[in-house]
Amino acid sequence: MQLLAKALMEVDGLQLHIISLHYPQNNAPYRWHGAQVYPCASKGPGAKTRTRIAAFRQLTKLLKQYPEAFLHSFWMTDACLVTHLANRRFGVNHLVTLMGQDARPTNRYLNLLSSASITKVGLSLFHAEQFFTTTGTKVDHIIPWGVPWRSASQAVNKKYDVIGVGSLIPLKQYDYFIDLLVLVKKKVPSFSALLVGDGPERQQLEALAIKKGLTDNLTFTGALPRAKVLSLMAQSKVFLHTSSYESFGFVLVEALQQGAHVVATPVGIAPELSNTVTGTDSQSLSERIIDGILQSFDAENVTNFSLSRVVDAYLELYTAQKQTTNP
Repeated sequence: MQLLAKALMEVDGLQLHIISLHYPQNNAPYRWHGAQVYPCASKGPGAKTRTRIAAFRQLTKLLKQYPEAFLHSFWMTDACLVTHLANRRFGVNHLVTLMGQDARPTNRYLNLLSSASITKVGLSLFHAEQFFTTTGTKVDHIIPWGVPWRSASQAVNKKYDVIGVGSLIPLKQYDYFIDLLVLVKKKVPSFSALLVGDGPERQQLEALAIKKGLTDNLTFTGALPRAKVLSLMAQSKVFLHTSSYESFGFVLVEALQQGAHVVATPVGIAPELSNTVTGTDSQSLSERIIDGILQSFDAENVTNFSLSRVVDAYLELYTAQKQTTNP
């Protein structure tokens, strides 16, 4: 979202205002890379209601000042609800980008918003199918995320055999990640692996790695800055992603761009990527990991996922939407 926002601010004639419902925990407006940001987060009893009211009031104020504005919300949750209410009051156009688990049945906002007159954007075919399965409604467009070219790397020195990157939470299934590494060790005993990220399962996963005999193979790095993560990807032969769900999986495209083999469960954008192995069979996936360790691999040409293409796709939607009138 930050990459997209920064890129949009470089478009001539486009003025960006950002209303933030939950972060930061500070209500003072501020400038961010040239955009005006209006934080609306509240604390204490009734915080959610007061946050939504503050966001609606701020949006109302902006729409009175900029009656030709176009509304773009992210996540089909409370931000989308606030924007939808403003849309109904002012008759402006509204587009929502579904971002992740908001397409799943656990999202209670779907009952209110999935059939509303909002232009809906998914991030991948997998994501769009999940939304349809949950709601019986199709997204209007699929626009994948994009990576900036300046983050590309052609590192030759591959210091690590396997890397995983993500929050250490149940959704990411890093216990399965460890199980796959156990299978790899049977064929490549001295392989090296990194698990980058932090989260509530870290202690449990570290104990599991010790129990499975991976003490000398797997290093837990904790959370790292994005630039450092990209550097480690470039130094790794295989990027292993074992998540049970992704709407897109930005990290998958980044790993390809940094020159790693990608071996992943078939979620998010993974099934649509070239030079990527997907599946759920442990033996088959472990063999593909071993293949990736033993073979050389050049950085992937990910022009279909360039940030400039994402910006162009959204600008085209903005233009088309502004030329229509909501029912």
